[in-house]
Amino acid sequence: MVLSAPGASAVVSGPCDFTLAGRSVAALPASDPGNPIQLTIETPVRVGWRMRAADPITIVVDTGTFPVATYALSPRTARGTDAIDLRTLDGVAAGLYHVTATTNRCEADTWVRVVTPSPLTTAAGLAGLGLLVVGLLLAISGILAGARVRGGRLRAILGGAVAGAGALVVSQQLGVVPLQPHWIAAWTILPGAVGGLGHFAVSQATGAARVPGRTAPRVDDERGYRPDTRTGGLEETTIAAPSGVGGATAGVGAEPPPPIDMPTAGSALPPAAQPPAALPPAAPPAAALPPTAAPAAGAAAPAAAGPVGAGPIVVADPPRTTYARIECSDAVLAGREFPLVVGLTGAADPRVVGGPMERPADSIGPYTMTIQVVADGFSLSRADGSWRVDLPVTAVDPYPTAVIYLIPDAQQDPIRARSVSAMFSVEGHPIGLAVRPVAVVRDAVLLGATPSLSLEPAVGLSLPSAETAPDLTVRIEYADGESSGRLLWQLLTPHQDVALPDAPLIVDIGSRPQAFLQQVVRELSEAEGQPGIYEALRGVGLTVADQIPTAFWDALAAVAERAPDRVPAVLMLSAEPYVPWELAVLDEPLHADAPPFLSAQVNVGRWVLGQRRPKLPPPAGLEVGSMAVVSGVYGNDPQWARLEEAEAEAAELAKRYDAASVTASAQAVLSAIKGSPKADLLHFAVHGQYDPQGDRDGVILVDGMTLDPLRVRGAALSGQPFVFLNACQVGNGSELLGDYAGMAEAFLFAGASGVVAPLWDIDDIIAKEIALRFYERSFAGVPPAGVLRAERQAFRDSPDTISSTYLAYQFYGHPSMKLTRAAH
Repeated sequence: MVLSAPGASAVVSGPCDFTLAGRSVAALPASDPGNPIQLTIETPVRVGWRMRAADPITIVVDTGTFPVATYALSPRTARGTDAIDLRTLDGVAAGLYHVTATTNRCEADTWVRVVTPSPLTTAAGLAGLGLLVVGLLLAISGILAGARVRGGRLRAILGGAVAGAGALVVSQQLGVVPLQPHWIAAWTILPGAVGGLGHFAVSQATGAARVPGRTAPRVDDERGYRPDTRTGGLEETTIAAPSGVGGATAGVGAEPPPPIDMPTAGSALPPAAQPPAALPPAAPPAAALPPTAAPAAGAAAPAAAGPVGAGPIVVADPPRTTYARIECSDAVLAGREFPLVVGLTGAADPRVVGGPMERPADSIGPYTMTIQVVADGFSLSRADGSWRVDLPVTAVDPYPTAVIYLIPDAQQDPIRARSVSAMFSVEGHPIGLAVRPVAVVRDAVLLGATPSLSLEPAVGLSLPSAETAPDLTVRIEYADGESSGRLLWQLLTPHQDVALPDAPLIVDIGSRPQAFLQQVVRELSEAEGQPGIYEALRGVGLTVADQIPTAFWDALAAVAERAPDRVPAVLMLSAEPYVPWELAVLDEPLHADAPPFLSAQVNVGRWVLGQRRPKLPPPAGLEVGSMAVVSGVYGNDPQWARLEEAEAEAAELAKRYDAASVTASAQAVLSAIKGSPKADLLHFAVHGQYDPQGDRDGVILVDGMTLDPLRVRGAALSGQPFVFLNACQVGNGSELLGDYAGMAEAFLFAGASGVVAPLWDIDDIIAKEIALRFYERSFAGVPPAGVLRAERQAFRDSPDTISSTYLAYQFYGHPSMKLTRAAH
């Protein structure tokens, strides 16, 4: 590797020349890490220069990757010399370094070797030796462990990588190899691969396939895949050609065998091709139950009419709780087909992120589990393949599976972490979301040397009883690709006769969607109360609608036709915080007498797809036994005017619903959030501001403090209250460490069952009227999403319409959620 080091010629750019230790940098012939200038720490290094003007000189010493030291010279003449003291490196480091000298007009760079009496006694040298020894011991123990010890392969790989890193540091201290990115990669990945291959060889030699408890009968499917006893998934086998047909064996590098007729993805495999279960079921299969046996615990068993005198026939119920099954090899080769097993299992798989899945309470007996796979960076290997799988689930076969064959996209990176996710649904109810990490490698040599990937625990999906499935559920998440604005849309409906695309829909909103949201908030806030507000909002809606896939509009029209006597319900599960999809304008409105905006045409609820919170799915109902209203008198800060209408709104709500009044001060509000006074519903009638980059983002309080999203996230929210934020701009989303954020998200994160909040500035009088009507109609049985849809219908294309307040409110919650007033 040392001999193959790439050259890095000494360079001087600009009208000047530099000398280092008496040698002209410009005159050095092809100076590179293999031919450096030799320096010693004991002697000050002389730096000479010749320039057109006396400019300050900055000299930077780095390893080629990491900075080490910086020196500043202040020449008084255009020509001269000065000294820099390398004794700051004494006892710390030595070896090869890259030196750059920079002025206002030119730059020079070269390589040097800093020599000490004993390079291996420096701090860096000793650290490298330590890493080398520890890595070797770790790698050797992992290799010799073979298949006898769990985790031996990972130890062998990590040990090789650590030993390689230590050897690289030692070589750099000896002045042999520089610490440049390509060397760092080579000296860690390749020794790690050697450790992994060594472990594999020892495992094969010691008969790892015969270790008790880790074996499974070999069942090759028709494509040459067999159970992988190491991962529990599938691995490709070598397929021997029949005698008389060339007599060759298809191995590594050979052409794959011709396609054999296999069941399409989503169909059940024949017994000879079905991959054996790597995970044990949670309970014995129900096939062993006699015809009159009781159903699974916790399930009702409906009786069917049988022959006269024979008595009722009891339908055995499949397990109520299952886990997601997503199986494949930990590492797959880019451009080469691999099998992905999807289905159900009775026990959690530690390689799959996702919790237990509960069937809806009204699902009794056999049912169909729909699995929608999303795998960005992969494609189906067969033209007749499908990303959607429908699996019949019965008491006889409670854990069905299917195989989908995928091909990873080509890539330049040696290893790229990707993931395969799947949404599980029953009759339109999304009941499960699971993710399986997968490493895609460019070269086959890395397949056995790639450690297993892991992901943060994700939220599970469970359904409350008696919930009505939304007519259309939209799952919006970021793709794994390079484009930061690339989204994947996935559609789900309980209407079986509505055709939906099985593959995720790709939407690219660009890399700066937050700038669009900020522009919308600014322009609509400034246009409030002015002529042309309708045209401004319609322009926003048309811009948003242009980004929505055509398949969504087709599906929306189809589900509306299936339910002509009611308003369709749309649930948007979104990991993207910025785009107000609810404002999209329909080209062909479902209701001609209503404004063409999506949230004025149908009942829309948005919910946040976070890492672990908020919990999914959104609750379908809440009983409100107590309320608290937060308000106050502003006036101390001239920036925040008094809100007399908000004060009247708070007083009226307290009077009508016996709500507790809470002063909008920091201490009182935090106490209310924590449950003092106890409230199933929190209503805020206050000032608000959206400024995620500023110091006042959130609810503005009367004492000058700000209730921002982080404080809400950190508060221990008492119960699962419904929250109505009747304050300007607080409905907007933002990002925090790459995840959904904002005031509404913060309350959901803390455990709120639903949130109503406006996206931009609102009119005080109209906001008060909307709030009073909201509770009047919600407590009368109208879903909050339906109440807000009706309010939005007041926003018309008319000269009389000068306020956009009616369309400003965004609802976070289940579109069919209902608030019921507890009896007093």
